[in-house]
Amino acid sequence: SSGYQRRVHGDGIKVEKNERILATDDDWIEDDDTIPNGWKSKVATNGKKCFLSRDKQVMMSRRAALKMLIKTGAVEEEVEDMRSLLTHDGWNEFSLLPQGWRFKKRDAQNLFMTRNGEIIKYHKEVVKHMRNNEEYTSSNVEDFRKFVAENLQGRRPDLMFPSDSALSNPYSGSDISLLRKLYIQGDEEESLEKIRSGLLEKGWKTSEYLPQKWMFKERTATSPHLKIVSEEGIRFSSFKQVFSFMEIDGKYS
Repeated sequence: SSGYQRRVHGDGIKVEKNERILATDDDWIEDDDTIPNGWKSKVATNGKKCFLSRDKQVMMSRRAALKMLIKTGAVEEEVEDMRSLLTHDGWNEFSLLPQGWRFKKRDAQNLFMTRNGEIIKYHKEVVKHMRNNEEYTSSNVEDFRKFVAENLQGRRPDLMFPSDSALSNPYSGSDISLLRKLYIQGDEEESLEKIRSGLLEKGWKTSEYLPQKWMFKERTATSPHLKIVSEEGIRFSSFKQVFSFMEIDGKYS
């Protein structure tokens, strides 16, 4: 949680000694594409952005908003929309993490966010969490160790984790996560095309304005954010992200 005091106070939240943020404040901004449709945002005097839900609840972060949506049983599209917008807070998705999980580095610390928006700080705590919850399998633990080896330790994972149990059931998780996973593994183009065909059946489309094998999904009233997936299975929620990616990746220059 952030380094300032916050206390729920009636219909708003007290941020600093002299500032109370209320749902009824008149400076909420509606036109913000970093939050789901129907939500509003504003910047508090401490420089932190806060959010107002459709049902007028004040939230101090997108993660708090995600937790609230899950807890109150909001429609999946709104939950997933909020989850995809966590990229604005530095939370990133990785194919080796369980479906819905996110990761970010803060200072020297590695932070993991579970599907429900809870934060876990230590690797051994993540493994413990997975072992104590029936929704995770041993291949999730194996994948997590690979993630740590590949991204956080700079050692070759094939020397540390030779077993391939994670691949015995490759069809768990979403199609896009799977596309990413198979692409990283250097799988046959035929397998990748099969997944892309499946995405086309689910409403994803190709476009002459996107590179070959990239796809996008039309915005809808309930999900007004851009959805683009690259040939490599990487998701983007804005053109800015796409352009940054293309600049870094020499293949698209």
